[in-house]
Amino acid sequence: ESQLQQVQYFVIVEAFFKTHLWFFAAFQKTFSVATSVLEDGAVKIEAQIGFGAPSAPTLIRGTATWLFAADGSANFYFEGNWRDKVDFLPKIGLEFKMPEAFEQVEYYGHGPFEAYVDRRRSSKVGHYVSTVTDQYEPYVMPQESSSHYGTLWASVADESGNGLLFAPYGEGSELCFKALHYTSEQIDKTAHSWE
Repeated sequence: ESQLQQVQYFVIVEAFFKTHLWFFAAFQKTFSVATSVLEDGAVKIEAQIGFGAPSAPTLIRGTATWLFAADGSANFYFEGNWRDKVDFLPKIGLEFKMPEAFEQVEYYGHGPFEAYVDRRRSSKVGHYVSTVTDQYEPYVMPQESSSHYGTLWASVADESGNGLLFAPYGEGSELCFKALHYTSEQIDKTAHSWE
């Protein structure tokens, strides 16, 4: 295969992903928000949200619920439906921005390197301790990376151990977890790791 063919293939593949339905439909639309204080002192926020391009019909619509308990814990739930035009579900998740001092990472899941659903068998399930800096996978072209499939719990903390603990909701549930110094949007818009 010639170098020109490889370059053309790369451009076609990149164009496909950048113009695919989900790349442009990844905008959150908020339709309504309601807050309430429960008897136990917890604060509940319910939002009717959807995902879709600004000038197009919503592709996924549902209810996002945040529950902030008096003990400092927080739970997030999403229940929704998607339209018939959705050929496959995109990655849906939450991104938390934390202060730079929160560098310590600890988790129980697939590791120690990144492990996605399609290559998790090359990793071992265990308890791992790392840093946010060491979690980054420096691919030549920045891309989705550093996730740990099948995580049972994860924490991101500062040197004193203050931070956040993440765990899935429901018996037998798992989550995909990653901690990076960059947002998904920053990675998508960057052409080289050194940038």
